[in-house]
Amino acid sequence: MLIFALFRYNLLFIRGIKPNLPYIQTSFTMQNQINRLEKQLKNQQRFNIVILLLLLVTLLTAFTRTLPDVEPVVKANKFELVTAQGKTVLVMEPRETAAEIALYNNEGKLLLNLGAEVKGEGAFLQLKNRKGQNSLQMRCNNEGAALKMYDDKSNSIVYIGEDKLHDRAGVINLAENDTQKIILNAHEKTIYIANPKMKTGYSILPD
Repeated sequence: MLIFALFRYNLLFIRGIKPNLPYIQTSFTMQNQINRLEKQLKNQQRFNIVILLLLLVTLLTAFTRTLPDVEPVVKANKFELVTAQGKTVLVMEPRETAAEIALYNNEGKLLLNLGAEVKGEGAFLQLKNRKGQNSLQMRCNNEGAALKMYDDKSNSIVYIGEDKLHDRAGVINLAENDTQKIILNAHEKTIYIANPKMKTGYSILPD
């Protein structure tokens, strides 16, 4: 723009025409504004580059910061969790066939016991109420699995499990005060109902 203005000024001077000085001054002003904008743009670009570099350095520092040494495995022969009052509420310890986990309430009553069943062939889960009485038992072994439920006096009321006399057959026992009242046998496809009038003590369905 400036070169064009000077060229126009020289051409008019050669022709004997008085050049338009305000036009030349305007051209100089526009060129100055353009130069100033270009300078501001370059400065902004440099500022952006500096900000980007600072951000990269911050991220790299965060990722490469060394973590404190943490023991990956905690080994102990027995683990106990206690309350602020010193009462044990959780115990984990090894047994003959597997580990055992016991959960207690603040009164010291056993609420949950998780471990291995008697033969060590599978898992055993026992749930108790706040009085420490049996409520539910579940176990599994090589023969199958079973579930047992109790009333509020720890008397068995429901048993669901395998038929020990016949493999791959299920049995459901419904009891009252630990006395069987109804037996559903999948292998025999029969239902036994307690009946004191019968010699066997049960009525059989179908007859």
